[in-house]
Amino acid sequence: MPRRASTQTLPPAPAANEGAGSQGAYLRIGPMMAIPVLMKDLGGDVAKLHEQFGLSRGYFDNPENTLPSDTIGRILGYCAEVTGCEHFGLLVGERAGMGSLGAVGYLMQSSPTVGTALDILARTLRAHDTGGIALVEHGEGFAAVGYAITAPDAGHANQMLAAALAIVMNILQGLCGAHWRPIEARLAFAAPRNVTPYRKYFGMTPHFDADATLLVFDDYWLARPLPSADPQLHLLMQDRVRQLLEVGAHDLTGQLRRFLRAEATSAPCSLESAARYFGLHSRTFRRRLEAEGASFRRIRDEVRFEASCQMLRHTRMAAGEIASALGYADASVFTRAFSRQAGVGPARWRATVSRDEQPPGGRARRTIR
Repeated sequence: MPRRASTQTLPPAPAANEGAGSQGAYLRIGPMMAIPVLMKDLGGDVAKLHEQFGLSRGYFDNPENTLPSDTIGRILGYCAEVTGCEHFGLLVGERAGMGSLGAVGYLMQSSPTVGTALDILARTLRAHDTGGIALVEHGEGFAAVGYAITAPDAGHANQMLAAALAIVMNILQGLCGAHWRPIEARLAFAAPRNVTPYRKYFGMTPHFDADATLLVFDDYWLARPLPSADPQLHLLMQDRVRQLLEVGAHDLTGQLRRFLRAEATSAPCSLESAARYFGLHSRTFRRRLEAEGASFRRIRDEVRFEASCQMLRHTRMAAGEIASALGYADASVFTRAFSRQAGVGPARWRATVSRDEQPPGGRARRTIR
């Protein structure tokens, strides 16, 4: 897997309310503005949607409005259920692109190259979305861009991830040209019953049950100059985004948690490499974490546990595959580590979650894939 790249043009994105899963996480409405239109087109009751979630009429008309990230997930799941369209999230994402990201989108568009724009996305998405992280990875001959949900137990993650990867597709076509296509598409949830909408949109059948949600492409695109590059606008938007990122910028524990989440399926991360990422000596880095009542090892273990829960819940990956994806030596080491955190082994935890998500009477609830 290619390694995630970083850029030093902006400070590390801050992390707010990281300790409690999705609590406090929010998303700008911008990328979700198509929800009521799609709901209506597919025969759903838009007024009932607003009533169901306590939203005023026209709430989706203002891209700067925000909603809790878990509410967005529940809205997408609800819409998929009532319309019978299991790829509702994909359709929402198809209708959003770089412009839906507000100030972050303008900062990307005014960048000098595709690579610069994507590195900015990885650094600054939190100004727009505090419930997820943009994954931007570079490797030998390849690059990848994707999205990960930071909440350890997010509902309707499949709908959120499908929407996010469709938006990533639009962003890359906006940067590279309308005819751009990825080499590979990966989605970190189980394959739906009908993969045709995904195949049509991405130009290939995605690899489902993947360890990360990504589009992979040739890295020569990264050096492509952007016709929309505008140094003056870039400086202006950089200041605007910096202001949006300042809240919570001194929360090193939260920043580390987000960094480790982004690195969860890459090579194992050490305290020294994390300290280098934040521009700190390892001793200073350790002291600052201790001052916040945290430790690198504990946060790393918690993040790996969260990632394993997501994989167990939303994919059909075997324990050995999850162990390999998260950097454990083997399946037995992963099983012991998971059992210490959960109190039960991975197989029993997965079975319990699957059973709890069935309605009374034993008939499986309709799963939105």
